[in-house]
Amino acid sequence: MATCSAKCSALVVVCIVSYVLVSLPLALGLLGVWEPRRQGFFCGDESISLPYVRDTVSFGAMLGVSFGGVVVVAIVEGFCAKRRGLKRSAILLESLICAGMLLFIMAAAMSAVYGMKLSMGALRPHFLAVCEVNVTFTCTPGDYVTEDVCTGDADVIRDARSSFPSGHAGIAGCLAAYVVLYLQTRVRNKSWVVPRVVVQVGLVTGAVYVMGSRVADHRHHLADVIGGAVIGAAFGVGGMSVTQELTNPTGKSGASQDTDGHFSARQGAVDELSEISKM
Repeated sequence: MATCSAKCSALVVVCIVSYVLVSLPLALGLLGVWEPRRQGFFCGDESISLPYVRDTVSFGAMLGVSFGGVVVVAIVEGFCAKRRGLKRSAILLESLICAGMLLFIMAAAMSAVYGMKLSMGALRPHFLAVCEVNVTFTCTPGDYVTEDVCTGDADVIRDARSSFPSGHAGIAGCLAAYVVLYLQTRVRNKSWVVPRVVVQVGLVTGAVYVMGSRVADHRHHLADVIGGAVIGAAFGVGGMSVTQELTNPTGKSGASQDTDGHFSARQGAVDELSEISKM
């Protein structure tokens, strides 16, 4: 495993600082110190008048899939590191780096998404359904309502005020981007190309399904899903860049790699001959 380069060190610092900054809104929100920004609505607005339905993909299911992805990355990295002939301690370390980075950036992406939710205060498509406007209030279509006219459950209404961006899309985008890039850079054996592509396509398809379900379930607007996906994918790409820097091999034998991702024996032989010729 390589010593972290200057670029790698800078990326690690950026990741840590960014995580600390985006975690502040999450902490304040969970503590109830920071409420979602309250904004009014137009009477008769069809975009927030859709019915309230159950989630097709629950948040718990998303977390389960995410942790499953972390385990898969750890196993694959351990297998690849073993094929490269690394010692057991190095194998364990590289597995922890790859899997740990995925877990870290998913948490960072969720924190960033949650912070934006509190700041934006956008209304979910089912807002009016859970708001349960007071029957004594006359809502004339086209009027903009700023006063509190909701009589529904306070916690549900609070959640309905945090539509943009989508947390599900953020997690799915982050997981898919990281693992797809991870497999592309790690699994290089020609005999594994087809299975690798199948898994990559499956990941992207699964992520798109999750994102689509958020719109179909009236939990988010399309813009919410796109925003969450972009944020998540950005964290995934950035995290994989740091991972690659941290786990790049060094030394003469690491100067080139064959299609299996192993150190090139031919390059090692050339280096040895060069050293002999200098004696």
